Amino acid sequence: MGKTPSSLARRQGSWLAALAAALSLALACFHLHQAWRPLAVAFASVPSPLSSRQVARPKNAAVTMRAALKPGDAVMVIGMNSPGWPTSKIAASMLNSLGYRARPVVSKATDQWAAFADSGIKGYVFGSSEPLPACSGLVLANEIGCPADKLVACVRGLAALGQLSRVALLSRPCVSGQAEVEAEVVEACERAGAEWTIVQTGNLRGGGPASRSKHSCGQEIYDAVQERGVLGPTAGIEEELFDLKQRGLRVGAVAGFGLGPFSFQVPATSRILAASALVESLSLPEAANQIIGTASSEAEEEPSSADWHAAFRALKES
Repeated sequence: MGKTPSSLARRQGSWLAALAAALSLALACFHLHQAWRPLAVAFASVPSPLSSRQVARPKNAAVTMRAALKPGDAVMVIGMNSPGWPTSKIAASMLNSLGYRARPVVSKATDQWAAFADSGIKGYVFGSSEPLPACSGLVLANEIGCPADKLVACVRGLAALGQLSRVALLSRPCVSGQAEVEAEVVEACERAGAEWTIVQTGNLRGGGPASRSKHSCGQEIYDAVQERGVLGPTAGIEEELFDLKQRGLRVGAVAGFGLGPFSFQVPATSRILAASALVESLSLPEAANQIIGTASSEAEEEPSSADWHAAFRALKES
């Protein structure tokens, strides 16, 4: 039986509707591709800021914010009594070098001489008879994440002592639940009247002696990657090569995303870079109440304090 004009019209109408839907999807994918450009484009150099999402100030939050930190201030560092310890150890070393009184939280079993040698860093032994020290800064640098309630308890505990001014949080958006952790830490800081900075990273890598940083961890960083075995027989060497070459800073979104050909790989962030962002943020007014996404790029030198100042200033002005 032949097709009637009305049935042909209906079929054409259906076909046109399907075509319109396909074109609409293609256009959406194009815009999505523009928003999630390949890594080389998505990560601009330092002057290009991350479009930070706005975090609403909670109701009844304290409104009196405090000054950025200065040398001589005490800063507590969270993360060393965890399997995800390297970035916190690097941050403690950087703080000490800049003249802060670094107080990394350690366990009773920690050999502080092996951890800090004669650097002058004095760990705060969790569960010891020493009262919680009054600190002006708090660096939350646990690489493998930590339940939000524990981080909030750290903020509230230090805030209750009356000196807490700045909080810096290491966050990995590729890890499930990080958005909720960020929100709860921000709310705790706002209520305490402490300014905050969230340093978002990609996959944390390196941090060993090949970085040539005086704050690096030892060869054990590479040995641990090699012994893990999941990244192949040359994983340790590749980690050293990463440290040798990837010393620069790129600022941009760091969460992975996939939609067929329009995919965005999670970038790599050097532990040295992540720790530097956390530490530098404490003294910069421009870093207050900001979220910055950090990834490593090929460069001969680490970013300087001036580079961080420019990055946070660009972020604030965006």
